Amino acid sequence: MSPINILSVLVAVCLFVSLYFVFGNAEIEQTMLEVQKIFYYHVSVALTVFVAFGVTCLFSILYLIRRNEKHDMIAVSSAEIGVVLCTIVLTTGPIWARYAWNTWWNWEARLTSTLIMWLMYVGYFILRCGLGY
Repeated sequence: MSPINILSVLVAVCLFVSLYFVFGNAEIEQTMLEVQKIFYYHVSVALTVFVAFGVTCLFSILYLIRRNEKHDMIAVSSAEIGVVLCTIVLTTGPIWARYAWNTWWNWEARLTSTLIMWLMYVGYFILRCGLGY
């Protein structure tokens, strides 16, 4: 088995184990009940988004310096993962916030900057497609 296949199997196993722990073992919070369990995924996905966008930034800079196509491919792949995960963050956050703060969105700096970051990376893909890359 190749390292990619081993990693894929490991990620799938970890995902199902985490689902079991969140929905099978985690206690139900008194105030928000089951909705609290969204927060377990929301935070971990948000951290992964920032790692993915950090990798995109690093490899984009490396591409600009060295003009190695491999760096560009890693940057694009990481940006794709980041946009998908950021979409999940921007979806699960308001669902959780509705029950926590009785509002879907409150234009706080973190929320707004995450939305702007998501829009910038969507624009990144629009520019790449428009330029034929």
